Amino acid sequence: MSDVVFDLEQAILDCWNVTKDLDHVLNYLEKGSMDPKQYDKVANMLIGIRELYEVKFESAFGLFEEYCKENYALRKAIKEDNVDPDSWLEEYEKRFPADDLQKEYIDDNNDDPLNE
Repeated sequence: MSDVVFDLEQAILDCWNVTKDLDHVLNYLEKGSMDPKQYDKVANMLIGIRELYEVKFESAFGLFEEYCKENYALRKAIKEDNVDPDSWLEEYEKRFPADDLQKEYIDDNNDDPLNE
């Protein structure tokens, strides 16, 4: 795995710690002297935010894992099929065709360094 992929994984996992940070805030509030009604309201908001970010990070990490699997499959296929490294992009597009959302993103972001 390249350093960039490793660094991306670590960055996602580091950001995911926000859910643990929210747990620490909840524990702090629970031990405080806040009015019970006010505590319930604030705690429910924080729990909702925590759950939202848990779902978002699970989704982001799932996409990261999907990318890693596709990248591994492509590298393996290129190696096994003796694909010319200069034509790997065409091979990738054949094996992993872009869906409509990806095509829309590519069309909107024509600053792809591979096309320069």
